[in-house]
Amino acid sequence: MDLDLSKRSKPCFKKNRTMSMGKVKNPFLKVCGIGLLTVICISVKAQKVNFTVNSKTGAIQSMNIDNDKQNMNWLIATDGSQYPWIKENYGWGLGYFTEVRRNQKNKLFWNLPASIKQDGREVTYRVGDICILVERSMRGEDLIEEYTFQNDGTEEILLSDIGIYTPFNDNYPGAQACINMRANAHIWEGDNAAYVNATRMGGYAPHLGLVLREGEIKSYEISERDRNKGNSHTRGIISLNLPDMKLMPGDEQVFSWYIFSHKGGDDFRQKLLERESVWVSCNKYVFEKGETALVKISGGQMVKDCILKKNDVTIPMKKQGTAWYAEVVMDQLGEVRFDILYGAGKKTHANCLVISNVNDLIKKRVEFIVANQQMKSSNTRRDAYMVYDNEGDSIYLNDTPNCNPVDRDEGAERLRRITQNENMHPSVVKEGKIELLADVDGLFQVDVERLYDVNSVDEIMIATRHTNTAVKKGDKLAGMRVIPLIIDEKRLEEAEKKAGPEPLLKVTPWKLKTAGVITTGSEVYKGLIKDQFTPIVEKKLETFGIQMTKHVLCNDDTKMITDAIAEMKEAGVDLIICTGGMSVDPDDKTPGAIKASGAEIVTYGAPTLPGAMLCLAYFEDDTPIVGLPGCVMYAKATVFDLILPKMAAGIKIERRDIIRMGHGGLCLGCKECHYPVCPFGKEA
Repeated sequence: MDLDLSKRSKPCFKKNRTMSMGKVKNPFLKVCGIGLLTVICISVKAQKVNFTVNSKTGAIQSMNIDNDKQNMNWLIATDGSQYPWIKENYGWGLGYFTEVRRNQKNKLFWNLPASIKQDGREVTYRVGDICILVERSMRGEDLIEEYTFQNDGTEEILLSDIGIYTPFNDNYPGAQACINMRANAHIWEGDNAAYVNATRMGGYAPHLGLVLREGEIKSYEISERDRNKGNSHTRGIISLNLPDMKLMPGDEQVFSWYIFSHKGGDDFRQKLLERESVWVSCNKYVFEKGETALVKISGGQMVKDCILKKNDVTIPMKKQGTAWYAEVVMDQLGEVRFDILYGAGKKTHANCLVISNVNDLIKKRVEFIVANQQMKSSNTRRDAYMVYDNEGDSIYLNDTPNCNPVDRDEGAERLRRITQNENMHPSVVKEGKIELLADVDGLFQVDVERLYDVNSVDEIMIATRHTNTAVKKGDKLAGMRVIPLIIDEKRLEEAEKKAGPEPLLKVTPWKLKTAGVITTGSEVYKGLIKDQFTPIVEKKLETFGIQMTKHVLCNDDTKMITDAIAEMKEAGVDLIICTGGMSVDPDDKTPGAIKASGAEIVTYGAPTLPGAMLCLAYFEDDTPIVGLPGCVMYAKATVFDLILPKMAAGIKIERRDIIRMGHGGLCLGCKECHYPVCPFGKEA
């Protein structure tokens, strides 16, 4: 959706704002995980970053550096002159987001301004109720860009899949042009510590750097690169992705970065530190099993304490001058993730790889290449090394008849698009594989039937967690890949058709905040025995962010229990829980009291063990009320653990949902309970 200039009379950002950049607002950044290219450095004079702005779009259309003999434009042309398909809507500083309100999603773009001031140094865009203010100023030789997103409406809005276009001139038209006038853009999307190091392909300075000043970059995307356009000769249009924003009316969130020139690797790192950033490094990034990794973070006085986690296991760090470090034995084969927490709530990460033995790995790879990938029969390509199709056990030839191959990474991205929804983000695609991770704590759900249909397509696969699973932010949700090295376009089209227009996956954040608990039983009411039920329920509620705000004790009396339910309902709690009095004994009154409260009974009884005596009902306003059997008090996992995640996410449970619990609803009563990592409550 483009902006409609005829509907821009409503003012944006009513409060007075200044362009002063004398003080850095909450600066943070760090560098990690990627070894910078060694570049040739030459002595240059002042290296101020200059820019021009497109008067129509408000986007930056050129970016140059003082005293650059080649006067290189670090941005790809967006007027169609460089590539016909790259137009003004991809200008630097334009972008997009998906607006979510009242469970409705709409992807929107900002590409035409409501106002432009100071020759493009202050540009305001309006998309519906969202205003985006872009402010540009110079601080010394640096260009500072600040993006402010404001909800100018009257209701809460969630912005997801937020991207800002940064079209670095990373493409390959020819050797001479590449050496002098093109860049390799090295992107590190390191959470609160992200950067872009754009180095001239010829290796000589000046080069261009971008580093976060305020905010977070969680990933990046590539547009306008496919078989019909840029292919391997162009990087495409890069957009940097921001984390989701939940904006109440009048709320705003600010994001900014520095853009500066530098002379190469060492100078780039020094300039990051000068801009109050941090630098994270490992002694190397591929280890043999048993080797020791030295993980180090430097950043001056701003790094007062640090926490290092290896695959969620905390590792102590030691201080050395202004740096922190840890020595970690790499004893686990495969990918190893280091999460680094530093400063006031800042975070980043580094990824390493652990292999068994370098020499063995190289030997096996060489043997395979020689045996399988060298042409031996062709006159024109004899002895050439070719792409090998593992599935077909043969060399892949580009001129194979009727072949329209899609490479594995593109194929994986297309599988991601049919699965990914809001509240999740993808990993970097690698060797045809991509994963989705949760952005929030919430309920993970899968459209199982459509997933079955998609997985019935040959040569692709999507694996997920079980549906209706509680997940935490950062949890892995799904993995998908294209199985062969190349895949026929028709396979992907078939998968996309079977998936349909809606994503296969969903993560719903926890919505219920408060609960009232009614504890029933004459012995507890009279103080003859201690209430051991309520503390267990309260602890289970806390797992989902629900606070017990009201608690009453009741005798085994139907009217007393019914009155207590009415009191809870009047207090406005999000969830009402009754404990005790749930069996079929004559003195167990809770099910009758729930029915008498006016709530509509969904079920009294559930095909689960433990938990068969469950009672579930809803009031007209969809407030849930649940009667819990006594097994919840002594069994580690019961029917309550199966239904609570759905209730916490605000999803209404129907009778058919309860009936389906029979398959997988038998707890095996293991000596050591591992729930939820067990088959209890898991559908096939």
